[in-house]
Amino acid sequence: MRGNFGTQNHLDWTEVTSDETGAVLHESLEWKNEHSEPTFREQRSIDARVFPNANCWRLHLRFQIQNVSGKTLRLGTFESEEGLQGSHYTGLFFRLHREFLGKGEWEPVGSFLADGNRGLEKIHGKPAPWMASVGSHDNSDSETTLICCDNPRNPHFPTHWFYRPDMPCIALPFVGESAVILNPEETLDLRYDFIIANGIQDLESAQKLVENCIFPEQTPSA
Repeated sequence: MRGNFGTQNHLDWTEVTSDETGAVLHESLEWKNEHSEPTFREQRSIDARVFPNANCWRLHLRFQIQNVSGKTLRLGTFESEEGLQGSHYTGLFFRLHREFLGKGEWEPVGSFLADGNRGLEKIHGKPAPWMASVGSHDNSDSETTLICCDNPRNPHFPTHWFYRPDMPCIALPFVGESAVILNPEETLDLRYDFIIANGIQDLESAQKLVENCIFPEQTPSA
């Protein structure tokens, strides 16, 4: 293990509730640097909600990360050593199941941005409020569409998507070409929504799911 790895430590569950429509989890965490010194205090919210009429469910994530290090922190990035300039390895990283693996030479089963652009070169590093990817299941004739949504309140919205169909993975970097500066006691507040829908969703149907199934005040449009 490299010497600059820190840790995230669970402190408490402040809310755990569920009903027939979904579940809500609120967690307190502490981040420590490689010297075991407190760096961040985080309040994490997980809200899973089922939409039976739309044949989908939504995962809402919120991360409220407070700088408790006592000094100003620069949250930056670095370019990929794999030659993907502007990859921006920061933020929420979504590792997908092999059923979302791209077919052929870097060609996806079906992935597109909110503006309709498709394929690796038109998705990776490009800004858009949401991105969708279709997976084809191995042991059935069914498909699933994953829709990942950035939030207008996040830094550098809309995110410049990190996308690799050969792994496969999707990430939502909260930094762009410039770093996020977090002063002592300041809080970085990040919100994301994910819709997991039955079947193959096209651009129009995916946009309708975004509009109808995430919190109305957070709906990003193209």
